[in-house]
Amino acid sequence: SRTPAPTTGNSFTIGAGDTVQLDVLGRPELSARGNVSGDGRVTAALIGAVSIAGLTPVEAAERIAAAYRAGQYLVAPQVTVTIVDYQSQQLTVLGEVHRPGRFALRTRLSVLDALALSGGITELGSSVAYLLRPEDGVVTRHEIDLDALIEAGAGQQFFELLAGDIVVVPKAQVFYIYGEVRNPNSYKLKPGITVIQALSLAGGLTDKGSDRRIDIRRQSSDGKLRSESASLNDVLRADDVIYVRERLF
Repeated sequence: SRTPAPTTGNSFTIGAGDTVQLDVLGRPELSARGNVSGDGRVTAALIGAVSIAGLTPVEAAERIAAAYRAGQYLVAPQVTVTIVDYQSQQLTVLGEVHRPGRFALRTRLSVLDALALSGGITELGSSVAYLLRPEDGVVTRHEIDLDALIEAGAGQQFFELLAGDIVVVPKAQVFYIYGEVRNPNSYKLKPGITVIQALSLAGGLTDKGSDRRIDIRRQSSDGKLRSESASLNDVLRADDVIYVRERLF
């Protein structure tokens, strides 16, 4: 499917391994910083361990305040919970990026932000990425046109990544061009690219090259490789091999 719609609101919840800061207004001696245990609990002064996993910081603060009231330690406590370090909220970036791996989801991130965290796309990377998102026990794949995101501008490119998301950048599809061009090589295949645009990427024709004697070698539907004469406006396909011949005179 295409790019998912933006999510709204604060989707971050507290999980095991996170570090939280607990503060009680007017009672600095009750302030504490601690890690959420494997069973989802954090230790607060006077009241001991409180289960806060799966709660937002606001919900966790309300639960801790309720524990202070229930224990008759405070009459009307005003508690604040801040997540100092996210370890339970992580996303993964894989494929053709410079530093693939898992990253803590410390703040709201877009796909472009996640790619920046992973060091950016390598030279072999595609301009199309895929977002794999677990939803109700099923992993949904969303196709992300990275060029379109960049061209749309910062105001249009944001949607929030969620914990557990996987961003994958595959290898780019390529075409090959050789013969009488200045820079014979393989090049990334962009949607709709034509022969004349391919010639431009390859630095143009040499002094001997002819734009009327161009062949394309491509795989046909029966799996066989065939060569055919090409015009400048022909649209290229993945793995096409363009050969530019010499002029006859």
